[in-house]
Amino acid sequence: MAGVSIGFMAGVAPASGQDALAQMEQRIENSAVHQRAKAASGGLLKERHHANAAVLYADLASLMKASDAVLLVHIVRNMCGVSPSGQDVITWYHASVLHHWKDNRIGSDVHFTVPGGMIGFADGTRVLSTMDDYHPLLNGHRYVVFLRVSQGQERQVTPGYRLTGDAVQGAFELDNESVHPMYRTDTLRGKYDNVSVPALLNEILAVANVQRVVQYENLPLVPVGNEAPRDLALADGALNLSAARLAEVGLHLPSYMPTVRDLNNYQKRQVEALRDFTIDWDFFPGQPKMVGEPAVRGLPISSDFVLKGQKQITGGMDAGLPVGGALPVVAVGVTSQGEVRGVNANCGPGWITVPPPPPGHPVGDTSLIIVTKATCELLMPDDPEIREIIFFRTKLDVATSQFALEKVAELPLDNQTPPGPAK
Repeated sequence: MAGVSIGFMAGVAPASGQDALAQMEQRIENSAVHQRAKAASGGLLKERHHANAAVLYADLASLMKASDAVLLVHIVRNMCGVSPSGQDVITWYHASVLHHWKDNRIGSDVHFTVPGGMIGFADGTRVLSTMDDYHPLLNGHRYVVFLRVSQGQERQVTPGYRLTGDAVQGAFELDNESVHPMYRTDTLRGKYDNVSVPALLNEILAVANVQRVVQYENLPLVPVGNEAPRDLALADGALNLSAARLAEVGLHLPSYMPTVRDLNNYQKRQVEALRDFTIDWDFFPGQPKMVGEPAVRGLPISSDFVLKGQKQITGGMDAGLPVGGALPVVAVGVTSQGEVRGVNANCGPGWITVPPPPPGHPVGDTSLIIVTKATCELLMPDDPEIREIIFFRTKLDVATSQFALEKVAELPLDNQTPPGPAK
C-alpha cells in the first residue's frame, strides 16, 4: 500500500497557476470520499471492496486477448489520490517498460491506476481503502502486467490504463526465482504462484505468438534471473537506498539482514507490532500548500515538525522502497550503536502530476506539483532497541551525478511502550 499523501484529483485538468491549484484543492476537499472520512469515527475511514468475479479471466490466453497491452515493467513510483468521480481512493503507478509482448506504442514508460490506497486530507482525516485478496504493487519491484484502457463508467474510477481483470487481476510479481500473482483468489494464482520466472515468460510469449500480437521480433528480454541486483536502484531521482549509502552516513544494517530488501521483507513478514507516529510537517515554511516544483527546487526541507501522538498497532509494514517523487524523504530507525532496525519512506513532501498523463503520454511533458504540508502516519517496528528515528532526503552530487543521503531531522525515542494496541 502506498503511504499517506495529500489526495490528488485524478482526471482533472486545471487551467494554470495558483487559481488552478486552489480549484483542485477545493474539489478534493469537497469530494464524497472526504465527506465520508469526516463522518467516520476518529476521522479514519476504512473501506473494503471486492472484485466482480464475472469479469475475471481463467487463463492467460483469455487475459491477453482482453488486454490492450502486456508488458514487463519496473515500478518507479506510486501515489494515492481521489478518483475522478470523487467517490473512491485510487493508486496511480508510473513504471518503466522493460519489454513488450503486446502493444509497442506505449514506449519506455507507462502509467496505470488501480482501486484502493491510503490518503490524508488537509484537516487530518484519512481514508484506507483496500481490495479483498489484492496485494498492492511495490516501488522498485518488477511485474508482468496485463492492461487495458478503461471504458465508460470505469473512467470515473480508474482513468487511463487499468489491470485487465476488473482493475485487480493481471499483475504478476517476478522475484529472482519465482512468480507471484498479485490477485490471490482466482484460478491464475493456483496455476502460476511460485512457478519459475522463465516458465511464465515462455508461456506468455507462446500465447502472444498464437494470438499474433507480438509487435516485433528479436528483442531480448531484460535479465530477470539471479543476476538481478537485490538492492534495486533507480536513476531518475528516486532514492537509491542501500547498505553502502547508509554506511556513508555512519549507519549499518544488521549482519543477518545485509540488504535493505532483507530488512523490508523482515518488516513485512516477521514484525508483529509497530509504533504508529502521527506527524504534522510543514516541509517548506512560508510556501503555499501546493506549488510548482521550481518554487521549492533547491530549498532545504524544514527540520521542524510536530509529533501529534503515537500508539502501538499490530501487523507488519512495507517501507515503500525505493522512494519515488521529486523530493524523497526516508525515515530510518536506529539503535544507539547506529544499527538500522527499521526503514520507512512514506513520510515526505507529496507530489502531483497535473494532469495525470493519458496512455502513452511522455512523463517529461507533465507538470509537477509539490504538496508542502502533510500529516504523516509513520510506522516503525516496535523494537525497544530503536532509540531514534533519523529523517534523510536525497541530494544530488552534480560532479558525480550520484545521490547521497542528507540528514533532515531527528526524532529521539524513549523506552516506554506507547498506548495500544489500537482496535
